[in-house]
Amino acid sequence: KYEVMDRKDNFVKLTREGRVEYVKQATKTSRDRCASILLMRNKALTKRLLEEHDIPTPRGELFESREQALANFRIHRRSACVVKPNFPSLGKGITVFTEPPDETRFEKAVDIAFTYGAEILVEEYIPGDNYRFLVIGNVVQAVSKRMPASVVGDGVRPIRDLVVERTGASSHSRPLNFIGMGAEEALHLELHGMSFMTVPAKGETVTLRQNSNVSTGGDAIDCTDIVHPTYREVALKAAAAVGAVFC
Repeated sequence: KYEVMDRKDNFVKLTREGRVEYVKQATKTSRDRCASILLMRNKALTKRLLEEHDIPTPRGELFESREQALANFRIHRRSACVVKPNFPSLGKGITVFTEPPDETRFEKAVDIAFTYGAEILVEEYIPGDNYRFLVIGNVVQAVSKRMPASVVGDGVRPIRDLVVERTGASSHSRPLNFIGMGAEEALHLELHGMSFMTVPAKGETVTLRQNSNVSTGGDAIDCTDIVHPTYREVALKAAAAVGAVFC
């Protein structure tokens, strides 16, 4: 049996044959040490620990104020970068610049990130596909490829209407199909020369974000059986580095 104790905080109670387990945000359980959970909430600290275990991470800097971050624009203006909150935000507050940003858009991205926390990270952008590994103990149980939130044009309706239609569609395979139309999505479209009123061509796929979190409308494609063993080894090594049982 399951009971949603706190939907906003994603806190669930699981019961089976008299045994009770509590799970928060899918992977925080009683099997993990409190220190591991607190560590993984801090992206900058997690990166530092991974690097100590010879696991490469994107270069970046941590900023505690808007002024600090904007003063460092000169460093990031010549390269693609990612601006995001340092603490978990379920994919919110993230701006990905696949090309070097101009100062105005960089400032927007910084303001958006600070909306979700008192510390932000500005990191180098590394192109490639996005995969998530589920590690339980010493086993990689599942691997999924993440695809960003998107809509497909019909040549008639603007992006805004397509988002409304997709968000309202019911599907057992997409229980988390909400796609927002906030500042992050607007900035992403602007970076690609579009707005919510743009009418995409028929069959044209338009992404609403660069990050691919399911909680922000992304899709997950099962790749468990095809991922190369070397990536499984990296996932296990990363989980062990932070002492995580569920990761």
